[in-house]
Amino acid sequence: MVILYTRYANSVLASLEPRRSTRNYFSIFIMKRMKLILFKSWQEQIFPIETMRKAASLGFGACYADPEHGGTGLSRLDTTIIYEALAQGCVSTTAYITIHNMVTWMIDSNGNSEQRSKWVPQLAAMDKFGSYC
Repeated sequence: MVILYTRYANSVLASLEPRRSTRNYFSIFIMKRMKLILFKSWQEQIFPIETMRKAASLGFGACYADPEHGGTGLSRLDTTIIYEALAQGCVSTTAYITIHNMVTWMIDSNGNSEQRSKWVPQLAAMDKFGSYC
């Protein structure tokens, strides 16, 4: 029993290491690129379109959508780790990015082939911005 548990614990710990490096990568992006820009955008009451598109170029536009149409294909756990890092820079922008990703995922998961090939690449690149109410 102890051997089985030790193997399981070791496999869980091993799977965390790539996630830690992913989180560190995004934390660096946030500190270097997003934090000051987003604060300025917030002060000026503008939506930071160019910053969003830069984030999309890193995969933030379609975090858990299928790579077939431009998604990143990350797991929910990996995406949660990224969102946590993003929230350190700006909570409201992170909230928008999560909503945008839900829209992208809904089309990717429930749309037909034509809808997926039309909308997911545009949403992944943040050429189009998704939302719902």
